[in-house]
Amino acid sequence: MVASAAASGVVVAVGVVVVVIKLDNLPMPSSSNHRLIPSRGRLIKSNEARLYDREIQIWSLRNKNKLVSYKIELRELIQKGFMLKVSVILNWEKSKLLTKKGEPKKNDLDNRLKSCLDAVSKLVEIDDKYIIEISAIKKFWDKNYSSVDVTIEKASWDE
Repeated sequence: MVASAAASGVVVAVGVVVVVIKLDNLPMPSSSNHRLIPSRGRLIKSNEARLYDREIQIWSLRNKNKLVSYKIELRELIQKGFMLKVSVILNWEKSKLLTKKGEPKKNDLDNRLKSCLDAVSKLVEIDDKYIIEISAIKKFWDKNYSSVDVTIEKASWDE
């Protein structure tokens, strides 16, 4: 028997509490290759990176109530000595992943992943040193925009 409380992110399965945090429809991050640009002998955030930060802030305001409970749940997990496992799905418009001939376009998964993980760490106010496992999937969908879905789960060194 599985019961879930979507607002809190807690899933109960046969008496075992498993914390599953789902952050859906996050904005697609800019590539880490384009986050910083040179200006007057130093590096500054690019306009693309500033736009992404703004989109994350807007997402955060729209999902404020969920985020409050997620932050509490994750802090409690970490205080109990658990680590975190993060799964990321980058949902792309088909035209951004494949050419008209069906060949893959150059969209590096790892260049987007770093920006995404930094944003998620900021959203849930957890240092990314507690993340010990990461999985990422790049897929296309039939919507006319790109987005990211993130799942955060309890992990331990023993697993």
